[in-house]
Amino acid sequence: MGIFSRLFTGRPGREDWSMISFNISKGLEDVRKTWFNSCVKVLQENSSKKGKDSLAIEIVHIRLGGEANLAIKAFQLYLVSGFLSQHSYISSTKGKDFADILYAQVCGTQILKCLTFFSRYQEALSDRGTQLLRFTSDVTKYITGNKAPLIESMLITPTMPLFVSLNHIVVANCFGDNKMVKKLESDIEKY
Repeated sequence: MGIFSRLFTGRPGREDWSMISFNISKGLEDVRKTWFNSCVKVLQENSSKKGKDSLAIEIVHIRLGGEANLAIKAFQLYLVSGFLSQHSYISSTKGKDFADILYAQVCGTQILKCLTFFSRYQEALSDRGTQLLRFTSDVTKYITGNKAPLIESMLITPTMPLFVSLNHIVVANCFGDNKMVKKLESDIEKY
């Protein structure tokens, strides 16, 4: 049935899901680490500026872990859910089944903690600004130890379009959507 479902729908069969999910999970991990490191770098650079524009930003964690790792995983899964729906890579009737596999691979034993963050971002769906602030704050709280990192969050916000595009590329690539990958890579060059 798998080969015929792909021929007629252009979508992968269930027998392909675990490999696709695994590849997405690995790609998201690479994006997660790269983006986190860029956030640390942005905060370090802004903290080390001299003069009237200098900021006193303490960097507590320079390695991805803890709540930042959970928050980034959750936001990536939030984004991936949207990409899957937007491009119909998986039929809407089977989307939850695929998501269950993917979420388990990305989150592992910390799935409940990741879903707590996911819920916070989903809850702010109608207010993208609040959603973005929640996410960037969760990440910068971990990096800086600051409980109310508004300025720090604003500093990493400009990195979000690249973060979103890189995650989108991972998903499109894993589904063999070369046209979308090329478009996204072209868009990245504009950043």
